[in-house]
Amino acid sequence: MKKKIITVIGISLSILIVVTTARYFSLMSAYNKEINGDISYNYKITQHPFYSGSQTIDFISDGEHKVTFSVWSRAISGSTDITIVDVDGNVYAEMTYTNDKAEKSVLLPKGKFELLIKSNSYTGAFCLSCNELITVNTFPNDRYQIISSKDIDGSEWDYILYVPEEIKYKKLLIVPNNTGIESDSILIHTQKAIDLSTWLQDFADHLGTPMLMPVFPRPSSHPEQYTHALNRAALLSQDEGLHRLDLQLIAMILHSKGLLNSKGINLDEKNIMFGFSAAGDFVDRFSILHPELIEAVALGGSDNILPINEYNDIPLPYPLGTYDYESIAGKPFDQVQFSTIKRMIFKGSLDEGGWMTVNNDMGTIVYTGEEYYDQFISPEIKNRIKGTDTSINIEEEITQETLENLSYLAFDGDTFVDLYKRIEKIYKDNNYENHNFYIYNDVGHEIPKEIREDVLKFFMELQNKN
Repeated sequence: MKKKIITVIGISLSILIVVTTARYFSLMSAYNKEINGDISYNYKITQHPFYSGSQTIDFISDGEHKVTFSVWSRAISGSTDITIVDVDGNVYAEMTYTNDKAEKSVLLPKGKFELLIKSNSYTGAFCLSCNELITVNTFPNDRYQIISSKDIDGSEWDYILYVPEEIKYKKLLIVPNNTGIESDSILIHTQKAIDLSTWLQDFADHLGTPMLMPVFPRPSSHPEQYTHALNRAALLSQDEGLHRLDLQLIAMILHSKGLLNSKGINLDEKNIMFGFSAAGDFVDRFSILHPELIEAVALGGSDNILPINEYNDIPLPYPLGTYDYESIAGKPFDQVQFSTIKRMIFKGSLDEGGWMTVNNDMGTIVYTGEEYYDQFISPEIKNRIKGTDTSINIEEEITQETLENLSYLAFDGDTFVDLYKRIEKIYKDNNYENHNFYIYNDVGHEIPKEIREDVLKFFMELQNKN
């Protein structure tokens, strides 16, 4: 009888092990399918069975944007808890997950918070997407400084200065900041600038050149002023602190060189710049406004200003072209000076400017850039330009709508890569031999390793020639 009981127990345990193992492998198969799907998960748990542990993520809220969590969980045992608390320990959200695929949005007040992720006897797989979090990170070493605007004559904003261990190239590398969202919280823009400058440290290290990154705001209270792209509304802003950000950047450049000079690091008058997406726009437009300060630039994933006044008999005001350059810059456009700048301009063949999100009664819909343009922007422009007079008066306000109309008419409705190819041809037709355009096949609105390496190679070749 005893042997029979032992046999039954043994068989039962074997069945349990087989069933549990089968469930676990099925679970892991589902997990692998999920992480290779459309959602980019930035936190995952696939620990040993009956895992208990925790992790804390510090982040900032500007009080303006909801923080959205997408969770996928498959558990054989236990659960994973998510808690959000502020620095005083006040709880703002509590969530428990076992077998779930869920999304939760939380609107938090302005301040610093902790995201606590705790697993309790957890056997399974857990994924969390929280890409909207502005996590709190610090500089990786003491070669970084945040220079206060209080010490800068002519600037209302701070800047980040990174100095590599070895100076090999007597240029200042300038990289405009690009937060990716509008926010009236300068803490958000500062944190994003810290992250971006850290990501680009290897550029400065390989080149052996100091790197400057401004901490410019991109205010949600003035959404028409796309400061990180230096669009027309931003450049001509009269709002406190936002007026002529290009001149504020020049003040930062002069201050940083004086600071470096006091440490025995003497840099050339001309500088190099790098930017992508909105920051690429900033680089492109800054280099045409102040060509005397620039030796070389690399920029991509952006619109491109043209060094001509009109095209197809359509005037091209800033930032389309140089039609009203003198009234903005206070000096005539120096075509010769601009043509001497070495420029690497790149775009992915699949680049549509990123994704566009629309919220309506049916929920959240995500469009590619081209889908959004074709469905929402293009029909509106076509309706506006019927019988439109294309003459403009630079003494009057030139609106974003007017710029869209002029661009559509001048370039026959070309957008994205088609417009990029047309602009490349215009540069070639006007004999800008130092301005080279590149298209990377099967690349979207991103900077993969191949492009990073080519940008670095571009600057290093210039370094070797000097």
